[in-house]
Amino acid sequence: MTGTNEDTPMTRRPARRISVLQAITEGIPTSSRWGRVDVTPLQIAQQQRSIRATLSIYPPGVTSRERTLMHLRKLGTTWVGLLGYLAVLVVAGIVLGVLGAAMAIAVLIALWAGIALATSGVNKDTRCLRIYARPGSVGGEMARLEEIATELDALDTANLDPVSYEAEWGRIYRQLA
Repeated sequence: MTGTNEDTPMTRRPARRISVLQAITEGIPTSSRWGRVDVTPLQIAQQQRSIRATLSIYPPGVTSRERTLMHLRKLGTTWVGLLGYLAVLVVAGIVLGVLGAAMAIAVLIALWAGIALATSGVNKDTRCLRIYARPGSVGGEMARLEEIATELDALDTANLDPVSYEAEWGRIYRQLA
């Protein structure tokens, strides 16, 4: 149908990303062009639920490929990554025996080294802000995190051309020097 205002796959706008502060308070990791928010629940006592939240801002100019590799690098250091490694080793061991498991180990090490080398510059230049929170107390720079989070949310909701977006991203990035 021509001339209608229906949402078709070509005209539908993507769902809005949740805000940085919402991601932290709800414990939902999120990412954007500028970086990512990681929230790790910590169980210190049976009754207390604590979190560690990390706001990582990549240096301006990071490409989509570099962001993807950074996400893979981060994933490789989590329980999900460990389980993935073990699944590959078990399957290779079952299908190809001990030699297959040894080859899988070599391939995983080579992939990990390749990702680490490809992202070393971005990882070195990434700036992070961390907070630790439990009921009744917050450790870290919460006021600064709220300020930066507000600026990043405004950046993501603004309708900027790529050059202006990156200039604003650079301004926020430099604040965490």
